[in-house]
Amino acid sequence: MKNIIKKADIVLFIILVAIGIGLSVASFMLQSGGSKVVIAVDGKVYGTYSLNKEQTIEIEQNGHYNRVEIKDGHVQMMESSCDNQVCVMQGPISTHYIPIVCLPNKVVVEVLDDEE
Repeated sequence: MKNIIKKADIVLFIILVAIGIGLSVASFMLQSGGSKVVIAVDGKVYGTYSLNKEQTIEIEQNGHYNRVEIKDGHVQMMESSCDNQVCVMQGPISTHYIPIVCLPNKVVVEVLDDEE
């Protein structure tokens, strides 16, 4: 019976694994954290805050309430008056890839670089 796996198959597997690891490391290193937090309410900028300054922002509009906390270079939705609490459960963010969104209260929290 012939060998099912040949030396060339093993070499190809090792090359593909090395490429995958290399791409993962490169994408991790290219992730840039932002330096400011922009909060928008109903599509309008509510405020811009430094990601390096610890503070709590309370947003009250149209009978809705959100509390955003900036701490240790991360921003997180700590409280919300919405029913589903998805924005609170999302946890802290520090990069611009995924914003925190509270759809029922129309609040968006984004981390941006100074250039953006």
